[in-house]
Amino acid sequence: MDEIRLGLGRRALLRNRWTIVGLSVLWGGVAAAIWWLPGTGTGGRPDPDRGVAEIVIAALWLLLMMSMVDQAVGTTRLTPDHVHLRGLLTRRSVPWAEIARFEERRRYTPRGGSYREVRLHRVKGRPLKLPGLLTSGRRDREFILNLARLNGYGASVQAAVCGPRPRRRPGSGPGALRSGRRHRR
Repeated sequence: MDEIRLGLGRRALLRNRWTIVGLSVLWGGVAAAIWWLPGTGTGGRPDPDRGVAEIVIAALWLLLMMSMVDQAVGTTRLTPDHVHLRGLLTRRSVPWAEIARFEERRRYTPRGGSYREVRLHRVKGRPLKLPGLLTSGRRDREFILNLARLNGYGASVQAAVCGPRPRRRPGSGPGALRSGRRHRR
């Protein structure tokens, strides 16, 4: 099997770049306004005690930018033995035997917008967000293509690594719920 690289397309990278620039200008303007607005007891000069607010704004800006840049430059690379997650500051490799499933998740923002991301669920451990697989559009062809490639590659590798999964009747698994109660066999 070949190696496959999944990440944001050219249009999404450009959109992220302009979003980062716009938010940087906005946060910089807020920081400058806080610093240069006249203080109450300083006679119209900048208040020296506003340095704490500047530090807080800079820290929040830095966290926001690191998250956005990590999604923008991050990639997910699929190989026959591992899924390699590469972000701005992080590198992680997960063997296929430890992967339970992939989940496409729709998240909602406070102002009514939404975006979709893909998460990797491990057999043991917390789920991981896949870098480079994020979209805010409903009909993003690049995202849909990457998701199809991920699911197809994952199914073929899982079949080769773990063998075929046994078929079960719907609702007959070990954690199946019937009539609101758990049945034990």
